[in-house]
This record gives sequence, structure tokens and C-alpha cells, in this order.
Amino acid sequence: MVALEDMLSRVESLVAHKDWASLAALDDEVRRSVDEAVADADQLGEERVRSAVERLQTLYDQAREGSEEERDEAAQALRSTNRTQKAAKAYLDNQ
Repeated sequence: MVALEDMLSRVESLVAHKDWASLAALDDEVRRSVDEAVADADQLGEERVRSAVERLQTLYDQAREGSEEERDEAAQALRSTNRTQKAAKAYLDNQ
């Protein structure tokens, strides 16, 4: 359970810092920690394990939402840049 609680802290920090690349790199380790905790749930306490897994799910949902927002903002910035370039090219072509 210590490994899962450590993972919760690490994931929480990465989500708070919007460090999506590090979070993705940590994914396999998180899965192993969850699998181990679930396998030992009888000894660790089912409610304790369930609570930790639910917290991880909430954090991953926040990460997904945050990364999608950043993706959408980047896409909007690219569209804006493309419009500006097209306008500049049209202006220069008419000189």
C-alpha cells in the first residue's frame, strides 16, 4: 500500500504541475502499484485500496481534461498563426 500511496503523491504532483509527459512515463509503474495493491486488498484493507484507486482515477480524469484543454489551445494557436501567415502572404502578393 505504501507504493500505491507514493504513486498517488507523485501523480498528484505531476497533475498539479501539468507535467503530462512525466505522467505518461509513470503510467506503467502506476498500473503495477495498483495491481499489487488490488491483489493484496484483503491484507491491506479493501476500503483503503478502493479509496486510493478512486483517487487515482480522479487524478487521471483531471490529467485527461487538462491535456485536452492544452491540446485545444495549441490547435487554436496554430490556426491563428496559419491565418496570420495567409493574410501576410495575400498582402505581399498584392504589393
